[in-house]
Amino acid sequence: MKKPNVIISQSDYLKISNLLDTIDGGQNCDNLIEELERAQILPDKEMPDDVVKMHSTVTFSIATTHRTFTLKLVYPYERDKEKSISILTPAGSALIGLSVGQRIEWSLTQNSAPTTVTVKSVSN
Repeated sequence: MKKPNVIISQSDYLKISNLLDTIDGGQNCDNLIEELERAQILPDKEMPDDVVKMHSTVTFSIATTHRTFTLKLVYPYERDKEKSISILTPAGSALIGLSVGQRIEWSLTQNSAPTTVTVKSVSN
């Protein structure tokens, strides 16, 4: 499956890039860096409403578990385990920049086969 187009706001791009510069990554950080590198960067005021941004509340499904989640995408230091998901988690990094209806093939654990993550709705 071809990776979908992703759109990231200029401020999210800068904050996520700065965060990645301060941590010792790993495979998931490498995947997030790849997403940032291939993303279309837009000024904050031009971001479409249906695109996942930092602090968006996202309803998404995971194909392998047949489960749907509604969580707020946050930075690691803002995480509330029951209501949010960190941008540095595999699912969190898969979501950034996707719009409603888009899906991406993504590994959710270090050695797992990719699964499909689908964005169902976004609210900001």
